[in-house]
Amino acid sequence: MNDRKPSNSLDKPPPHDEDAGIPTRVTRLEVIVEEVILRLNKLDHKVDKLDTKLDNGLAKLNEKIDTGLEKLNDKIDTGLEKLNDKIDIGLEKLNDKIDIGQQKLNDKIDTGLAKLNDKIDIGQQKLNDKIDTGLEKLNDKIDANQEDWHKHFYKLYYMLVMLLIALIGGLLGLLAKVAGVL
Repeated sequence: MNDRKPSNSLDKPPPHDEDAGIPTRVTRLEVIVEEVILRLNKLDHKVDKLDTKLDNGLAKLNEKIDTGLEKLNDKIDTGLEKLNDKIDIGLEKLNDKIDIGQQKLNDKIDTGLAKLNDKIDIGQQKLNDKIDTGLEKLNDKIDANQEDWHKHFYKLYYMLVMLLIALIGGLLGLLAKVAGVL
């Protein structure tokens, strides 16, 4: 080839060559176009290789991501199972404590009710004793008053009987007088 650089413009002929410059220029342009085409082909081939590498890399990356996600999901599932187990154990312990507390509370309530019932029974017994004592005193007063009334009644009865006897005796005496027996 020629050591000279080709001209940048197709309109101007190379210096000192007015008629022969046209085919040389076209030839040079053809060579340049072929070199550019070869370079473009090489670049296209490199781009294809890069696309292939990129596709392979993306496929590997997607596989790694999928594998990582599966592992992460497995870890999450395992962690959730452990957490649920701990929650269940905690709830069981809490329920046991609640049951124990409720039993203690029920025992205290039962003890308190028993003491209250005992106090009520004692109070009721004292009240019944006072009522019985009051009734005895009232019955004694009633009996005393009854005896007193009986005494008054018997006095009145005897007085009435005596009055009746005197009246009957007086009437018999009048009757005898009237009848002339006396």
